[in-house]
Formats: sequence, structure tokens, C-alpha cells
Amino acid sequence: MYADIEMYTSGPSSPYPIDYMTNWKSVNPAVDIAQKSNQWAGGNIHRWVNEDYNKLYTQALTELDEAKQVKLFWGMNDLVVNEIVVVPLVHRSDVTANSKKLKGFETSPWTPDVHDIANWYFEG
Repeated sequence: MYADIEMYTSGPSSPYPIDYMTNWKSVNPAVDIAQKSNQWAGGNIHRWVNEDYNKLYTQALTELDEAKQVKLFWGMNDLVVNEIVVVPLVHRSDVTANSKKLKGFETSPWTPDVHDIANWYFEG
């Protein structure tokens, strides 16, 4: 369902959030923006177009310097928030449960739950 106002949870799937930032790109509007002509399949469901954002996004795809990447992502984030495309309320991490016998399992809101699976073991 598409409406003027919706509330739902979303967020990056990894510490390198390029997949999440695709939600607002309009580099190729016919493909990127959700619309009837592409059966509403475009990832930009907000239908927001901003050339400055597109430039930052395109740079982030090829930038290898981590410090520069961070600044590009901050710039994209600032545009989305300051132009009130989205109103971030909270970063909700996943809910995870595990056996008390499982050791070496440590979670983080910024990494997948299985990021350190090589160090898991059962005790007891």
C-alpha cells in the first residue's frame, strides 16, 4: 500500500549501507522510482528526486577511501532527513535468542548475527 504517510521499519543490512541508500536514488528514474510503468518495482517508493543525492550515491559506488565514503553517506543521509523525505525515529536492531549453552555468540546492531560464527561453540 502506498500513502502520503506511512510508518515502517527499515535500515541498512550491513555497516556499509549502500544497499539501504538505494531507497532514495533516482539515477535512472524509469527504473529507480516506483511507478505504474515499472509495475511499482522501483526501490525509490518515496518517488523523491534529488540530483545532489544521485551524485553522492554514484560517487559512493566507486569510492574506496573509507573516510571519504563516510562523508558521502553522511551527505546522503543529511539530504534525506533535511528534506523530510523520511523522519527517522529509532534504530531497531533484530531480536535474537540463543541457547545458554552456546558460547562465543555476540550480537551487535551493526553486524549480521552470524558474523562471528567461526568462534561459536557449545558448552555443557
